[in-house]
Amino acid sequence: MVLLPEAGTLSVATGRTGEPVTIENAASRDASFVVPRNFLKPGTMHIILAVTDDGAPALTRYCRVIVTVAAP
Repeated sequence: MVLLPEAGTLSVATGRTGEPVTIENAASRDASFVVPRNFLKPGTMHIILAVTDDGAPALTRYCRVIVTVAAP
């Protein structure tokens, strides 16, 4: 998963957007992630989910998830 640099309002201390986010249990329907601590202020994160099946041919669906991050 990658944060898109053109979407969302959060930025990191390095000034970069599009920082990778580690997805725990990515192959599970109960996947989760932790917002990186180096975000400078509250805002939104846009995460693109991609799910691919085992079919032949394999099909992939995409969904944008918008997460609002509050102040710590």
